Amino acid sequence: MVWSMERKRGGAAIGTRYKTNVATYDPSTGRTYRAGVTLEPDDAVRLLTMAERAGLSVSGLFNALLKNAEVDPETGLPPFLEPAPEDAHLFREAS
Repeated sequence: MVWSMERKRGGAAIGTRYKTNVATYDPSTGRTYRAGVTLEPDDAVRLLTMAERAGLSVSGLFNALLKNAEVDPETGLPPFLEPAPEDAHLFREAS
């Protein structure tokens, strides 16, 4: 993994998915998705610096990164990530 997996106080390591908290989203509503993120201090400074230098909000920077990310067509992931085990895919699109 690229990021540090240190434990945060009172919870799982940053970057670890919670198996009991399944993300759901219904894109047909047209509503924006709001994500909550937890960042280590060095990563937060890096993120805020990039956003400021680009004249973007953090949300704007994340959107730009996602729209321009290289994605492997076979895995659907950027090249620096490996697919999770099959049972780890917890996101469910609402139907």
